[in-house]
Amino acid sequence: MSMTVKALKQEFKELYGHEGDYPIEYFFAPGRVCLVGEHIDYNGGDVMPAAISMGTYAVFRRTNNNVVWMRSTLDKNDVLVPLHDDLLLKPKYGWGNYPLAMMYMLRKAGHELTGCEVLFHSDMPVGAGLSSSASVQVL
Repeated sequence: MSMTVKALKQEFKELYGHEGDYPIEYFFAPGRVCLVGEHIDYNGGDVMPAAISMGTYAVFRRTNNNVVWMRSTLDKNDVLVPLHDDLLLKPKYGWGNYPLAMMYMLRKAGHELTGCEVLFHSDMPVGAGLSSSASVQVL
């Protein structure tokens, strides 16, 4: 990880503030490589994926409002998603469309969503085929 957990939590507190009604939590989802069968998994072929130690990290805190406020250490543009919105993908959300798609599917499955603040960080090279977008969605 190019940032320590302590540094990532500190950046979160500088962005969103030190105090909140809920505790700050920390999560990790690994990237993956496909050793055999790249791009045939969705066609029913045999594959051999493996998790790697690089991945996506997130510092997270629930809020009492109905807004999901996201930022990535790799892109300092805030992504603010009102939960009363339709949660459809929008070009203005950029990388934020990956977690937005998951929020849409969770709502569609009947889960209640709540506002939150999230700071994402990845130590995977973007576009290297390590499933960085899938890692964000799993996270």
